[in-house]
Amino acid sequence: MFERKKIPDISVEEVVSFIKKSYQTDNIGYVSYITENYIIKSVAYEKEYQNAAERFHEIKAVKTVDRVDSKIATFFYTNKIIGNKIGNISSNILINSGGICAVCDSHADTLDHVLPKSKYVQYTITPINLVPLCSRCNRVKKDKVTNQNKIIFHPYFHDYGDMHGLVIDYKIRKNIYFSPSYKLGQNANISFKYNFEEVFKFNEVLSSLAGHEIIKLSRILINKTELSKKQVQEFLKTRKDGLMDGLDPQWKILLYELLIKEFDVFYEYEVLIKRQELK
Repeated sequence: MFERKKIPDISVEEVVSFIKKSYQTDNIGYVSYITENYIIKSVAYEKEYQNAAERFHEIKAVKTVDRVDSKIATFFYTNKIIGNKIGNISSNILINSGGICAVCDSHADTLDHVLPKSKYVQYTITPINLVPLCSRCNRVKKDKVTNQNKIIFHPYFHDYGDMHGLVIDYKIRKNIYFSPSYKLGQNANISFKYNFEEVFKFNEVLSSLAGHEIIKLSRILINKTELSKKQVQEFLKTRKDGLMDGLDPQWKILLYELLIKEFDVFYEYEVLIKRQELK
């Protein structure tokens, strides 16, 4: 989650070449807009992006590249790149990340423009600006960009995989459910906090994952009626001890630490009361 990914090894020049070859003649559709000057400028803009690296957000938006405006660039992206219509470009970028979302680690089924194509026409089809996201993260992000010193997350340049500053709490929902929630503390990186809370609303993702973990635990424990309260507590401690920093997600480690710390509350609402309901 929020870990750095490898930059795709395909260049914008290769992408443009695939697009151009997809037309049978030079007079069909928008292919006439792919001029030598357009290719030269696209390569130059890509180089600017590469040189800027983690300062990519300082690049100025360009509305037209040679004669290619937003409408034409979006046509190339939508009709030639998405869905592997040519050159398997989109799948190559997805495979480059292992097929997982750069934000939440779920299945990646979309490509996101870090610098939105609605503003940065020069990077509409540039691979270094295309990152794999799941539908949910892409939908929530929309066209959000860097906000002053709060820099939008770019998985080819940033790494917040350690989730530094992540804290967990809980509440009793509807007076029957033990419901975990997450947030970032004041010691968290300001850009990570911006992406976590505002851009991707990631607290919702983690709370959902933790909620499903609680449901699974509850189902196991309410059916194991032979387990005493002390044995249930030992069961949770064993699970927690089996988690490892750097290998298991931080949200899950924090969750089991919370369950052990607030064991009496968890046991009452997720085990004892639900066992009684089954009688």
